[in-house]
Amino acid sequence: MTIEEVSVFTNAKILTFWLAPGRKFCRVKHDYELWGKSRLEGIPAPDEHPKAPTKVYGLPEVHKLIESERVWLTEPLAWMWYGLLEQYAPPTMTRETLIEAWLSLTSGSRAFTNKSAWDDGYHDFVSGLNPGKQPMRLEPIVTGGAVLEIVGEPAVKGLKKELCYPIRTINALKPLEYETITRENGLVFPATIITRESLPDGTRRVTQFWQLNGNDVPVPVICNKDINYIPVRKVFLLDGYCSHPYNP
Repeated sequence: MTIEEVSVFTNAKILTFWLAPGRKFCRVKHDYELWGKSRLEGIPAPDEHPKAPTKVYGLPEVHKLIESERVWLTEPLAWMWYGLLEQYAPPTMTRETLIEAWLSLTSGSRAFTNKSAWDDGYHDFVSGLNPGKQPMRLEPIVTGGAVLEIVGEPAVKGLKKELCYPIRTINALKPLEYETITRENGLVFPATIITRESLPDGTRRVTQFWQLNGNDVPVPVICNKDINYIPVRKVFLLDGYCSHPYNP
């Protein structure tokens, strides 16, 4: 499979878009909408503590989905995700810098491939690293601001027995339907970072991941089934359209 075969499918830089009529969508809440604060509060900043890591200026707003079994990033899935990066990237990025962005996004220190990435010894089909090893694995997670499609009535799920919405996902065990893998279908979300910066309205600044030089950094919603679940308390229902996933 090549880049050209999968680079066919998305609107990369639309900050506000209309959702498909007749379907039900939700948006994942940001930290300050869930808890009234950033998850960074209470963690020392580098200028407050000499041993604090620099990453505590900002952290991904990650939320695990209820069905948390990891997904093997097989060759079709890896190239599909990389194809999204290519579509979302600014035209000034070269193939070399895109590969660097991919390796950064899928490193073992990131939430998405958490300790099961190319730098943990797993095979990456895009870069070709670690041939002959098991493929990288993806955590079924989303970040604040993600738009997801609700495909049924709420049900009690998970170890915490929470009321959850069933959401549509890309089934890793089925052939990919590339034309459906879009933000408008709730199957791609731009990764977000919550900062400790307070804004005048009492909220916190939320920004994009950095790998695409200021453009949205897309992540597909993949699991090993057609449907996963997210707690009702973690989302807002949407009415026809979605605004950009950051704050402000």
